[in-house]
Amino acid sequence: IKFSKIEILILEVYFYSPCVLYRPRTKIISISWTFEFSQKRLQMERINLQDLAGALGIIEPWAIKSVKTDIEARIINVYIEKREKSRPFTLFSRLKKDQDEKQISGSWSYMAIGLYRCVVHATIVDRNFDGNILSTELFKLESFLGHPARNYSNYLRQQIATAQAKGLDSELIGNLFRVDQELLTRIVSDLEQLPEPLKTHVLLPSEVDPVWEKVLLARVQLQTKALPLRLLLSKLRSAALKTKNIEERRTLGTQLRNFFTANIHTMEREILQLCSINPQDANIKAQRAPAKQRIVVPGAKSILWLDVISGKINLDSKSIPLNLLISKQRISLMKAQTNRDKIQVIAPLYQYITKNYRSLKRELLILNEQLQKVTKPKVRLPSPDHHIWQNILDNENLIPSKHLAYKLLLSKLRSTLGGNQSPQEKDAAARKVHGFVSKNHASMRQELQVLMSQVA
Repeated sequence: IKFSKIEILILEVYFYSPCVLYRPRTKIISISWTFEFSQKRLQMERINLQDLAGALGIIEPWAIKSVKTDIEARIINVYIEKREKSRPFTLFSRLKKDQDEKQISGSWSYMAIGLYRCVVHATIVDRNFDGNILSTELFKLESFLGHPARNYSNYLRQQIATAQAKGLDSELIGNLFRVDQELLTRIVSDLEQLPEPLKTHVLLPSEVDPVWEKVLLARVQLQTKALPLRLLLSKLRSAALKTKNIEERRTLGTQLRNFFTANIHTMEREILQLCSINPQDANIKAQRAPAKQRIVVPGAKSILWLDVISGKINLDSKSIPLNLLISKQRISLMKAQTNRDKIQVIAPLYQYITKNYRSLKRELLILNEQLQKVTKPKVRLPSPDHHIWQNILDNENLIPSKHLAYKLLLSKLRSTLGGNQSPQEKDAAARKVHGFVSKNHASMRQELQVLMSQVA
């Protein structure tokens, strides 16, 4: 039943009149009018949610069901659901679900909205992730979803991995994405445990990233030697330039990203270009350090750890958990009074680096350089003019040694001098012995002890 505005106004007057005869009819009309008003209000709210979904990159078949804001925690909770397209003369098409697929609920930190953090809540199909937190199945999910056992989305993981590869400070990354230290540490810890084939995969931009549209419109020049990718780019670019429809361009961008996903192992340089990361970056070089180079972890009671915590030694690390741990232990070091307290402060840092040494090659290289300076024996050798060097040439049993190069040098010098031992030749030979010992003192500790005792 449809009523005009005049009829509704008249009935409103009757509703407030004392006449009992019009009360039942008035109640029915007022209820129907309220229902029509609520339907329009729901339609307006649905339009606003559609705009919000577009801004957040939540595309079909996903749609926003409701939004709740937590002002105290500064969190915008977005509840989404997967909707099927309605069919004509079918009332229950949206309620139809596949009973064979197991459903599981999850909540994932998505992106920053102003001063607030957006958290997406959804129910997804329980895929077989093979017990791996970052498996290849996970990358097939949309950017606003994630692993059910984690509380961060694919988009947030990719953004933090890219920021970390570019060398951004951990505090800056946390403020930029509205992520607390606990969540940031969890994400970086999962990234560091990735196998080698997936380390480039996590840098691949999500399907809602504007870089795909920029590549299609030739605003970002992608240099590649892969012929299939060049042919696909030519085809997709011609199609993207012919249309101005955002949804069609997004579909073309998804096709391009699917090609990258299918050929991820051969797209390393192209992915780095999409993320604006220089392949010659020092951080990437450190990850590919030569395996033949011997790297050791300093001892648990080494003074180097105190220098690292106090800031005297700068590891220049890109590892966010390591930087956070050093900052935390620096506060504890200020409170430490005894040597036992300082050893307790060192222990967590030593254990962390020992456990994650495979992903901290760059930091260990710096520590090893400092370790060589610390372990360098502070011994003052006698001057080259001292008589001890000539005594060594004269008496081969004066300083016993198992150092093969040292013994060969002495043998060569003695044979060169022979019976004609002029002061100039003998002095030159003694200086060569002094130079050899000075250069190789690190491997001649026993010889140095005998030498110093002979000088004394």
